[in-house]
Amino acid sequence: MLIDNIDFAALYQQQLRQAKRSEKSPQYWDSRAVEMAVSCARPDSPYLQQLLSRIDFTGATTLLDAGCGPGTVCLHVASRLQQVWGIDYSAGMLAVARQKAAAMGLNNVTLLHRAWEDSWHDVPVCDIAVASRSTLVGDLRAAMLKLNQHARLWVVTTHSVSGFFGSTCSAGEGNKDDELPNYIYAVNVLWQMGIQAQVDFIRDPAHRDWAVLSWQPQRCALREAE
Repeated sequence: MLIDNIDFAALYQQQLRQAKRSEKSPQYWDSRAVEMAVSCARPDSPYLQQLLSRIDFTGATTLLDAGCGPGTVCLHVASRLQQVWGIDYSAGMLAVARQKAAAMGLNNVTLLHRAWEDSWHDVPVCDIAVASRSTLVGDLRAAMLKLNQHARLWVVTTHSVSGFFGSTCSAGEGNKDDELPNYIYAVNVLWQMGIQAQVDFIRDPAHRDWAVLSWQPQRCALREAE
């Protein structure tokens, strides 16, 4: 079989089904919002510092943080931009993000209650669109297309290097049928959309490694879905 004959978007969905991973409800994330604001959204987080160092802010004044959680990215870049938006399907996460924004004295943050599957008709096109650790979605191609349509300068996404979570993390361990889709699926889904993403890595031996994909949407020869 030739690579052009492989539907990577469908293959991603097949792997997601084989892994038997049920999508976490908004209520699940509501209950973890306060905890995650402490554990995942610290300004000194090695993950966050490495991610921000890989984003090109040249000429950017606005940013969209898709799947923003407690404001992990958008709140920590708000001081360098004119306006930032964060969207998430967890009302609890957004409530914590609002509290943090107020505590930080930020008045240029807009938070919207939206899921990947919702209409984004009122979500503005920003200079940079970021999806940080929020890309394990039901329809990866649709999610990447939405981000591409909502960015002018750069789209930046992060994806797990390994498909195993929890105690079984290395690529050589575990049942491959149980492995969640890793970043390779995203690279190939984007390639079939006409997007050649740059690939970099965030190394975090204490937790897990992440792939950082970035591309300039205005330069993409984007092929629409058939």
